[in-house]
Amino acid sequence: MDGLETAYRIREFDWNFQLAYVTSYESYMKEAFKSAPIAFIMKPIKVKEFEDTFLYMLQKLTKHNANYCFRYMKTEYRIPMCDILYFESNLREVRIVWKNGILKEYNKLDVIEKKLEGEKEYFLRIHKSYLVNYHYIAGIGYDRVIMNTGLELPLSRKYQKQVDEMLRGQMEKIK
Repeated sequence: MDGLETAYRIREFDWNFQLAYVTSYESYMKEAFKSAPIAFIMKPIKVKEFEDTFLYMLQKLTKHNANYCFRYMKTEYRIPMCDILYFESNLREVRIVWKNGILKEYNKLDVIEKKLEGEKEYFLRIHKSYLVNYHYIAGIGYDRVIMNTGLELPLSRKYQKQVDEMLRGQMEKIK
């Protein structure tokens, strides 16, 4: 079994697993992107690049423990941000789609986006009604984002440039 197949099998069970590729072949990067790696390290390995990647992954693991806290119907909720797939807004009610189901919050998506500003590595605005967790994106088309669940969400023209810049920024971090 090669590295790509191993990664795909890991993703069948765990989308939070921190995955980095060490490779000599840049041509595999596009296919490897489907497994949502956190980094690519090109061979021959440079010590500085390896250290930077390792520290970046450590930082991600630390952030992994962050929680999203909110109140709905007189109940306080606290859910791990890494478990949130996306937020979907419909007027003043926001659906929070996460690993264990769907919760709701009375709020505006703009307010939630501001609240999550320090978590930019996790959440990305793709539409006026959607804020998605970057780690659950399996693919991006011209007008849609494909989640790892197979669900397709709309990508509006207004946010296409931002999404593209975010992806380029992530790729730059892992080079």
